[in-house]
Parts: sequence; C-alpha cells; structure tokens
Amino acid sequence: LFITYRIVLVFFGGLCITGTILDLSLAKASKPLHQGLPVRMLLAFSFYTNTQKFLSTKAGSGNLGCLHGLRFLSLAWVVLCHTFSMLRMQITWNIVDSKAMYKDWSLYPILNGTPSVDTFFTLSGTLVAYNLLKELDKKKGRLNYILFVVHRYLRLTPTYLIIMGIMATLLPYTGTGPMWSSIDTESRNCGKYWWHNALYVN
Repeated sequence: LFITYRIVLVFFGGLCITGTILDLSLAKASKPLHQGLPVRMLLAFSFYTNTQKFLSTKAGSGNLGCLHGLRFLSLAWVVLCHTFSMLRMQITWNIVDSKAMYKDWSLYPILNGTPSVDTFFTLSGTLVAYNLLKELDKKKGRLNYILFVVHRYLRLTPTYLIIMGIMATLLPYTGTGPMWSSIDTESRNCGKYWWHNALYVN
C-alpha cells in the first residue's frame, strides 16, 4: 500500500508540475493558443492558477457571502477544541484539573465542542440545496439523479482519498513517543479498511 500510494503521489505531483509549466508558458505566449481537452485537463492541476483562485477575494455570481463567516467560525471552533483535547491527552495532564474544568462555564464551548462539526453539515446541506435549486430552475425541474450523485462523489472523494492515504502510509513516520501507538493503530485500520471510506459505507 505504501509503494502504491507513493506512485500515486508522484503521478499527481508530475501532473501538477507539468500543468504549472504549461500554464506559465501559455501566460507568456504572444498569441493565445487553442486549448483542447488534454490541455485543459493539465491546466486544472496548475499550481499557479489554482493558487490565484484560492487566494482570490473576489466573490462570484450567486455567492452566499454569509456562509464564509460561518465557515471561519466553525473552523476556528473545531481547531480550538481539537487543540485543547490534544493537550488533555498528554501524560503530564493532571486529572484533577480535568474535573475542575467542568465547573468553569467559560470552558463549556470547548468541552461541548461537538456541535462545531454539525455546522459543517449545515453548510454542506445549504450549498447542495442552493445549487440543486439553481440547476432545477435552469433545467425546468428536470434532474439527472445519477449524474448528480456522481458529480458529488467526484467532488468529495479525491481529497478524502489523499487524506486517507497520508493517514495509512505516511503519518506513522511523522512522530514517536509513548502515546504514538494509538496513531499506529489508526493507521493500520485506515490501510485495512480504506475501501469502506472510499465507498462511503463506513
């Protein structure tokens, strides 16, 4: 599995490098060149263009700007809760302090941080419904359900598989220590049952 994942990473890394070189070459070309499907597919992997899009602050048409604030607050909440939980897992943590924390109401948003994940389900559902309604309006109520599901699968799965690959192959080599055995266990389980996640039957 480790060798296979390294091959996949090298393959996609090569696509990114090739796409970036091609993108920069086209940007410097004096005449615009015809871009067929293979060229457009390579340009989709360009670091240059994708970085520009990622860092752009321009709002597109039909953009729900209010969701960006909710996304940021939710992300900050999740990071804060996970950071705090990692600190509590340290072997130097005093268990007496853990009991006393539950008497401090100011820590309740962190101790009860599970709803922070629910906000992402709200965001996802809102965006799916919003885009679906626009598509139904455009096509006068007709919907190709199979194409809709395939589109959602292709949007979500590649990033999901990359994270699972890192978890199953590379993560165990990034640390060590008395608490690291749990990471090794999670990594082995991820390598064994990754296809459950890829099919969303986990």
